[in-house]
Amino acid sequence: MTSASALTVTALCKVFGGLKAVDSVALSVEQGERRALIGPNGAGKTTLFNLISGDLPPTSGRISLFGRDVTHLPPHRRAALGIARTYQITNLFPSLTVLENLLLAVQALERTKLVLLRPVTSYAHLYARARATLESVGLGDKEAEVVKNLSHGEQRQMEIAMALAGRPRLLLLDEPAAGLSPAETRMMTDLLKR
Repeated sequence: MTSASALTVTALCKVFGGLKAVDSVALSVEQGERRALIGPNGAGKTTLFNLISGDLPPTSGRISLFGRDVTHLPPHRRAALGIARTYQITNLFPSLTVLENLLLAVQALERTKLVLLRPVTSYAHLYARARATLESVGLGDKEAEVVKNLSHGEQRQMEIAMALAGRPRLLLLDEPAAGLSPAETRMMTDLLKR
């Protein structure tokens, strides 16, 4: 017996007014497989990611995650099934530390109820998971840094850490190397090969 594909997209379309941003896309990604979408600006790559993640409803077509039709499910229900994504523009809390950002992501994804006036670091399992995730993306030594003081490349790493915090089964990375220097791009490539 074979397991279901991680992602199956069938005849997916998105029309904005008279513009076909995504036109009859068919795609299958097997579990454990890595794929890249390549195309010029305006080709519809981000729109396709928005459709898959549930940020936009499709005009027509079907989206399945791990054998389950999710075409009409909202983003939070798709996330609960194991999908996570990053965006072209980093979406972090700039005035919080690296660790605080990641603790918020871990707490939200685990749906752990926090008690008012109890420090989040007193939740040992959240703290351990956040630290392990930071180590896995090479930011373990930056946990006390305020996010706005990180380089652009480190902020991209941070965004990937936040997406990985939920231990997704399918991870969509929208232009993870956008705006990175050659050295940062090599570091990002190494991170994604792990």
